[in-house]
Amino acid sequence: MSRKMLCYTILMVLVVGLTVITSGVFAKETTLTVWGIVTAPEQAWDKLYAKFEQEHPGVKVKNYGFMSETFMEMFMAAHAGGEQIDVLFLNGQDARYFATAGILMDLSGKVDYIENRLIPFAKDVYKFAGRQYAVSVGGVSTSGFYYNKKYFRDVGASEPVSYEELAVIGKKIKAKGIAPLTHMGKIIYMWPMWIFETYGQTSGNDSVRKTALTLKNEIKFTHPEYIEAIDAIGRFARDGLFISGVNALDREASLAIFMAGKAAMHYGGTWEIPGFRMNGPKEFNDNVWAFIFPKLKPQFSPQPCGGAGIAAGVYSKIDPSRKELALEFIEYVSRDENVKFLAEIERQVHTSNVNVAGSSDPLAIYMGQKMLPHTKVFLDWIWPPEVNRAFQQGIQAVVGGQMIARQAMEFVQEEFDKLVTRGYKFVE
Repeated sequence: MSRKMLCYTILMVLVVGLTVITSGVFAKETTLTVWGIVTAPEQAWDKLYAKFEQEHPGVKVKNYGFMSETFMEMFMAAHAGGEQIDVLFLNGQDARYFATAGILMDLSGKVDYIENRLIPFAKDVYKFAGRQYAVSVGGVSTSGFYYNKKYFRDVGASEPVSYEELAVIGKKIKAKGIAPLTHMGKIIYMWPMWIFETYGQTSGNDSVRKTALTLKNEIKFTHPEYIEAIDAIGRFARDGLFISGVNALDREASLAIFMAGKAAMHYGGTWEIPGFRMNGPKEFNDNVWAFIFPKLKPQFSPQPCGGAGIAAGVYSKIDPSRKELALEFIEYVSRDENVKFLAEIERQVHTSNVNVAGSSDPLAIYMGQKMLPHTKVFLDWIWPPEVNRAFQQGIQAVVGGQMIARQAMEFVQEEFDKLVTRGYKFVE
């Protein structure tokens, strides 16, 4: 073979090879791993991944899903052991930590499509220190008081605007032998939702900014606004609004009590609506509706809390050969049709994408119109885990009568001070 023919042959091999690479076809099977929180049955993820695999011949997506309570332990072991990790599906509580710990890749400038895809609430929720570390995909949520209209009619009550009105309604309902309000008090991680609502008001609807200032040590957790917020939760207990033994009720028991008509109200998120429709009797579903968290004082405005989808990000130590593939996967899962699918399997009634309609359920539509526009992100997506645990324990103790509000907030401040002593620095 002549030198000229040899050069031509080499050139053609390079061109063919380049064509294979740029067309997304992998000559050797490539595995892309997705590590995250379990939010659906395995077959649901398989269905989502199958289309991506079809679009990328030679690629196999491998799912590593764990329950929330075991995910961190399993992931950290894999992280320390150098196992293959490519894409991360995180809950909001973990996303900030993963970003500030250098575990998530900075996606700034790589996911600009979110500007046209995501609703305003979802765009910036995974932006830390001015940099984008994850994309919100799937469902978004808001919160409110669900109530049984039948019991309100029986006592001649309409939806309360103020706490005082709610307390009067509760007293009338209780006189008829019905618990005013049930809550899954045994599930300790649900209690902070209450202070997201109350501090949202006592902070002057400035809870997110003031939370950041607190974590920068510019405001103390013992500030009167915090004490007033946690004491407002204690008022529900002192005024007899909570069902007896509220701190002993798990999720299933609390919801069963409400759907069975043994309690008139339940505070929770929009993720409960599909469960009501599937598991509640017809009489319950004919009468269940919602109202926004009542005003604690006339000058306060209700401020619901919520979350903005799964945090889909890329592992910072990903093998460079799979980096572009991982970025393509993030773009793929954030497409409208896949966000709709994710919201459905998560049982969320509202979605992260502006062009994806949420549920047609009238209650979901109402909460989307009434609550969602005023919703602020869950504050435990900002707090470090140690502060979150302190709030969980403190609120439960206030409701149970083991602490007064000031003691609870002193406890939270003490836990935060320990964290600062160990070198904690907040990254906004």
